[in-house]
Amino acid sequence: MKETVLLISNPTALSGGQFPKLNLPLGIAYLAGELIATGLYDVECFDYQDPAIDDDYVISQIKQNNYLLVGIKGYAVDYAWARDLVYLIRERVGDDVRIVLGGPLATFSYEVLLKNLPVNYCIAGEAETSLPALLENLDSPGNIPGVAYVAGNGKVVYGEGEGGWTTSKHIDDIARPAYEIFDIPQYTVNRAPVPRNEVFDMKKYVTLDFLTGRGCPFSCTFCGRLTRKYRKRSVEGVVEEMKFLISTYGINCFAIEDELFMQARSWIEEFCEKVMPLKVVWRCQSRAKGLKPEVLKLMRRAGCVRVTLGVESGSGKILETMHKQIMPDDIRQTVIRCREAGIYPGTELIIGTPGENEATVCETVELFRELKLPAREMAFLQLLPGTPLFMQHVGADGPIGDHLSVLEGLSNDDGTLTNLIHNVSGLSDAELTRLKSSAEAEMKKNFENYYRTEKKLHYYFNKVAGFTGLFNGTNQTFYHKREKNVNTPIPVPGNILEGQDHR
Repeated sequence: MKETVLLISNPTALSGGQFPKLNLPLGIAYLAGELIATGLYDVECFDYQDPAIDDDYVISQIKQNNYLLVGIKGYAVDYAWARDLVYLIRERVGDDVRIVLGGPLATFSYEVLLKNLPVNYCIAGEAETSLPALLENLDSPGNIPGVAYVAGNGKVVYGEGEGGWTTSKHIDDIARPAYEIFDIPQYTVNRAPVPRNEVFDMKKYVTLDFLTGRGCPFSCTFCGRLTRKYRKRSVEGVVEEMKFLISTYGINCFAIEDELFMQARSWIEEFCEKVMPLKVVWRCQSRAKGLKPEVLKLMRRAGCVRVTLGVESGSGKILETMHKQIMPDDIRQTVIRCREAGIYPGTELIIGTPGENEATVCETVELFRELKLPAREMAFLQLLPGTPLFMQHVGADGPIGDHLSVLEGLSNDDGTLTNLIHNVSGLSDAELTRLKSSAEAEMKKNFENYYRTEKKLHYYFNKVAGFTGLFNGTNQTFYHKREKNVNTPIPVPGNILEGQDHR
């Protein structure tokens, strides 16, 4: 008889607001798929994004079921949630429940967690290799790579070696995510790939999160990496999984969540050629540098409608401090090339890097004005464990405090990184908050000055952002005017533009 493992995923700020949406917890889904593939385990998942999941329900299920192991995944901002859940399990169920913490929270803070919380184990990094090994050795984990626990002498033991942090499996040998254990439809609504407008209405999309690769080789100071080893799945495996999701769940839009989708040109070209016949739309993320016009145009023909760019700042000084390895001219070129290809350029912004001041913030506002980019809420820089900035500022004698106090502080953030928790900019909290508010207001005003009326807002989405919105009802084709007097048809699923509601 198979034993059952319970995996619990963290809440997220995305599940609230005017258009609530849930992101499929892909990390948990991959782990579940790997465990099920062994033939030894059944897996249940409770996702705290789901309004139907709360502490009382989780506790009742743990009481009723003799789970072999309870795994809790979270980010640094989820520390208080994970802490409270662990203590609740101990208080209302007992000490016999084996608990393992995972995800970025455990990866970069396992020693602090093991010393301060009543958990049995932590897993650092990717767990497709380490979790199955732990399940086979729960009573004596020994030196399993990636697994940490408190030994009998009170010291924290961490298993070094191949398979820790980065799974020792080849990326194409990792089992497919266990989609079947999730209520997939609830993860597909309110997920338009570009801002809402008459062409891309989120009601018409059946969108799901998806991965084509893992890792990032860059070293931005604000970002913590599970692994800097960049690995891409085979195009054949990616397309086959897409076909499965299309036929099984009716997915017609893929939110590709790779940190660095556009790193290998030959892979992208092969992917575009093979995904084009599927007639789906998709979005991805990229650095704001080095995107070739011909590759972007091929991506657009293959259904790409949005590339989210890690802009972070419009100041060359701040970009250098961040070790972004890009400059404002790279951002300008990338935004222009995306628009010329008919792809919407999304952006991300951070405020509060060391050295930030009114002049650097004004440079960001000016860059957005120059490029006619929509207003963007700026995220306060947070000192996340595992990042170079965290190493510089956190410690017993550091200006911010020790590791545990930082985790407790981060728990005051709601997951959006829009609350000022740790200020290392050199400005006062009041001044940094004022600059953020005034910059966001100025970007909004600049954008509205260009596109004040509803008609002109449509002009932005249709012309500047690259979407003409011309629709041939007979051929069910969405057109983007690429050259004068030439309409290049770009196939998309017919039901996206037929006005059907797939909510």
